[in-house]
Amino acid sequence: KAPSVPLQDIVEDSTSGAADAQSAADTTEPDTAVVDATEDTKVRPADKPLATQNPPQSQDSSGWVAAVHYSGTPDQIGAAVANGSFAAPAAGTKAYEKAWVDAKPTNGQMGPFGNGSATVWLAGTVKVDDDVAAILRLDRIRAAYVNGIQVPGDVYGHGLARVAVPLKKGENLVVVRGRGGQKVRVGIETSSAELHLNALDWTFPELRVGSDASTWMGVPLLELTGSGQSAIRCRVVDSDHWKGSEVALAGLAPLATSHASFRLLPKSAWTEPTKEGDKGIPVTLRVESMQSDFAYQWTLHLKVLPADAKFRQTFLSPVDRSVQYYGVVPPTDFDSQKSYGLALSLHGASVEAKGQANSYSPKDWLYVVAPTNRRRFGFDWEEWGHLNGLAALNDAKTRFNTDPLRTYVTGHSMGGHGTWQFGVHHADLFAVVGPSAGWDSFYTYGGSKKPTGPFIRARAHSDTSSFLSNLSNRAVYVIHGTADDNVPWSEGKNLYQKAKQHTSDIQYHWQQGAGHWWNGDKSKGADCVDWPDLFTLMKERKLNPTELTFSFTTPGPWYSESYSYARVRSAKSPEANCKLVSSFDGATLVLNTTNVRTLEIDGAALKAKGLTKITLNGEERALSDEPLIVGPTTGKRPGVHGPYNQVMHTPWCWVWPKDKPVYGAYVSYLSSTWAIIGNGQGCAVSDVDVSDEIAANYNLIHVGRSAKDAGAPDFVSWDDAGVTMAGKTFAGSAIQLIWDSGDRLHAAMWAPKGQESLLYMVVPFSSRSGMPDFLIWGNSGLSATGNFAADWSFDPNLAIGF
Repeated sequence: KAPSVPLQDIVEDSTSGAADAQSAADTTEPDTAVVDATEDTKVRPADKPLATQNPPQSQDSSGWVAAVHYSGTPDQIGAAVANGSFAAPAAGTKAYEKAWVDAKPTNGQMGPFGNGSATVWLAGTVKVDDDVAAILRLDRIRAAYVNGIQVPGDVYGHGLARVAVPLKKGENLVVVRGRGGQKVRVGIETSSAELHLNALDWTFPELRVGSDASTWMGVPLLELTGSGQSAIRCRVVDSDHWKGSEVALAGLAPLATSHASFRLLPKSAWTEPTKEGDKGIPVTLRVESMQSDFAYQWTLHLKVLPADAKFRQTFLSPVDRSVQYYGVVPPTDFDSQKSYGLALSLHGASVEAKGQANSYSPKDWLYVVAPTNRRRFGFDWEEWGHLNGLAALNDAKTRFNTDPLRTYVTGHSMGGHGTWQFGVHHADLFAVVGPSAGWDSFYTYGGSKKPTGPFIRARAHSDTSSFLSNLSNRAVYVIHGTADDNVPWSEGKNLYQKAKQHTSDIQYHWQQGAGHWWNGDKSKGADCVDWPDLFTLMKERKLNPTELTFSFTTPGPWYSESYSYARVRSAKSPEANCKLVSSFDGATLVLNTTNVRTLEIDGAALKAKGLTKITLNGEERALSDEPLIVGPTTGKRPGVHGPYNQVMHTPWCWVWPKDKPVYGAYVSYLSSTWAIIGNGQGCAVSDVDVSDEIAANYNLIHVGRSAKDAGAPDFVSWDDAGVTMAGKTFAGSAIQLIWDSGDRLHAAMWAPKGQESLLYMVVPFSSRSGMPDFLIWGNSGLSATGNFAADWSFDPNLAIGF
């Protein structure tokens, strides 16, 4: 039976629930070996002449009116905006069943209107003399619609994000959708350039005296021609300080925003810190593309810090090739001959990673490394925040050559939740798990309903308590204020009691009368994170790299795959956790598995322990220095396993039909959303620009292409009549799915002609956006969904709606 579930109840808004529950307490916290880039080898454009650049010109808007909508009744404004029939009413009138009021900006801001549970709609106009590209600032706004074209806003109102839209000669209607109870800002500038770097939102390193190490810089790049661009060259210009370098970005969708990455190669070590009041070291960036007539150039400045200062370290993300950063507290009296530990510290909502690092006092025995959650709010340290934390950890361990057996995880508030998450899902990485003011899950803290059907498995990782047994061989230290009015003390107490059932090596500190963020005189940093007893425990604990007695449960190998000597490569069924139970009696090593289809055993590690065989599920197997792989190596496997979001766990590229600009606009929306929410790089090319090199280096997500052109499985097809899967047709429906393309995951998104707005119902970038292998939906909601079998075949028993 087809489920009658509104799609918005399945794909949750990235700003609802627990992330928003983080109060201003978080904002009171302190301010603010190298991985090579993989460059596309497509033929590069010839050097273009340098453009004469003029700054974007501010444009006035006028006639703003506002109306407020509360849930419980149909949103007729939203419906009219979606179908293109909306016209701005006059202030003091009633239209679309709502009263409209004057919303003239004051000091550039409008509102607030209604309360926090409301949706506020605002409409105004901007008049220009010619067709031109506009650069929008959309603070505290979910989305804007300019002449019907939808673009994302910055719901958190940081004031840094920019997106592009086309304006036509004459008057242009601008409609924005935001949350009630907040002031919003709409800024409009125009530019005649082809490309624009938004230096306000850059991701930058801090240089250090004595270092000549290469590093990275990331800056959002806006496409302004409306046609899209490919083979983009992101260059650092040779200068007194820098060697010339170049990194390729395969493509940008029409009017999209995407972070561009720049490689920084110093010519020599930095000799002295930047003096107060000085701009710092200049670095000139240059961009041009295959289609651009000109090259565009900007000069930014980087500060040099003392060698022992806390600093920002950048790295290239293995997820999307964007530049990310983490804050670092280096050890005191650094000695290159010493071995150091590493504490990974996860920040709370609204906190900058460098600010998190500033909360700690330096230690003489370890680094403190504070990654970003992709953004200050980001993904609650799940989904892409989880991936970025692990990437930062791997980069720091390699760069600083720390002792892998002395690695620990801690964090505060949202980062306390992340600490529990990282601890239970990656217990093999951390000797101590130390959450402060942490919460269990969206269900206990944010009040969200648990997902149902196939969505349960796609989001199974989020239910922290279900995986606490993985901490049986770990030390845990729980910190919480008893008067915390943000994350209730009960969250910490309950998790402590649950974890105590699995590990005896557990301690707590309840700070009597303390709120969410608190300090005292116990440490030189902020006591609620730099708690001395926590770091004493860390100093006393080390990992055993090859434990022989353990129990490990994972929601699936796509999220967490390994513990000690064992790695889960594939699950038998997507509908259950995978479990490993290992025991050793001094002579015989026994490993029993549940729901594990393919397993990899580290034979070399076990042989180093003097073992020559293992009894696996009752069958004795010999060990060698090579990995022992038991089970099929085809079908679902590492990197090609699902669920859907995994297609965006390694570099991906959206592909849209050049002759269908409506899909290019949706790809632009996705790319810009990813740039705003995830500080990310969104590769996008038209179907005529896809090269063998792009196909070899990216997971391709085909948007608006036919099933045949996309290479979809033969049991599914789509056309303007609807979607057909396994012989059942869903009329007027859209589809999203993944499949095994051979060496990589591929995906498709498609909607019938005239109903492309259905696609905007699905934007995957939130901490609660985990989705099954496929979705089919229409205007009335979800029609069908499910996961494919372990061999990538369709199984109706793993789906609903059939």
